[in-house]
Amino acid sequence: MEKSPQLARSDVDNARMSSCVIRFHMPGFRALLVVAGLGSALVAACGNSSGAMHEKARYFQSEGARAFQRGELDRAAGQCSLALEYEPKMPEARNCLGLVAQARGDIEGAEKMYRESIRLNEDFAEGYVNLGYVLQSRRDYEGAIENFRQALAIDPGYGLARLAVGETLIALGRFDEARWELAKLVEIEPKNAGAHAAYARVLNRMQRPAAATEAVEKALSLDPNLPLAHRARAEILFDRGDLAGAAEEYRQVLAAEPNSLADRTRLVRALGGARRYEEAERELYGLEQAAPTVAEVAWLRAWLSVQQGRFALAIGAARRALQLQPNYPEAVLVLGEALLGAGQLEEGRKQLERFLQVAPPSMERQRQKVQQYLKGQ
Repeated sequence: MEKSPQLARSDVDNARMSSCVIRFHMPGFRALLVVAGLGSALVAACGNSSGAMHEKARYFQSEGARAFQRGELDRAAGQCSLALEYEPKMPEARNCLGLVAQARGDIEGAEKMYRESIRLNEDFAEGYVNLGYVLQSRRDYEGAIENFRQALAIDPGYGLARLAVGETLIALGRFDEARWELAKLVEIEPKNAGAHAAYARVLNRMQRPAAATEAVEKALSLDPNLPLAHRARAEILFDRGDLAGAAEEYRQVLAAEPNSLADRTRLVRALGGARRYEEAERELYGLEQAAPTVAEVAWLRAWLSVQQGRFALAIGAARRALQLQPNYPEAVLVLGEALLGAGQLEEGRKQLERFLQVAPPSMERQRQKVQQYLKGQ
């Protein structure tokens, strides 16, 4: 998130000034979301739809975007709703309401708003990007990539959309393709800190920690406060086994982006892995209050319970996660582990076999471990 409002699409696209958008990390499980319309000077730079806005609609949209940036979701929703009363066909306001809905864990409501923003303006690239992240959160990765590429078709220089393609390819385990997209982004924008940070993430996934560390340090040299760079560093430290260091990096991210469900989730993982259970429980309780119907939060409760040997609680939480999102691979895996821990060996093995059927390519390491376990039985 930018330190202050400026003419920029995102910290991945910070050299361009073609649209009045600010980029946020919000619930959406690694979601990079964009909110349009921040400030009257920015509105003037926004093209046809913005030029037709009523002055008061622009004002309330600006106030809503600023409130969202501060994490004041109720105020953001109220201000953007007022903007729509003055200008019902304002896609930026629909987009903002989608961001608020997603921040509250209402994924269906968010999707509805993003689709409406696109219906109002089929060239509204930000709506495609945010819709893509909703689809990504549902593991519809191909659908997500289709929307990100639609945004690129509207604006080939839209760095955030290219970043989104790269990150989604990482989720699919298609690291070579992701590396190509992100290397291209670095080439196009060599002084873009966000591009280097994203490139570091894919290098880390490709088991190239030295190159990943070099890329993330380059990102931080360009922007020491960039959340995406601290996120990349956290992932590198996590994979090295430095969980305490990873937790501190995630706290750096959350200081700038307090609404990021994905990073709050990762912080709990790091704290739990470091056996700092009291801190992990405190963070997880806040997540459960903020997003009670999000499957990843229920899965995290199951995972943390397994770490503490609380298998009955873990089984219940894992089953809830699967009610919220059937065939959620992480939840299937943790349910199998919890059942084994509780002594329900036959049912536990069934869940592990089920995991092998639903696990995506990005979980190949977990697949191999499960296969080795089952072969040894």
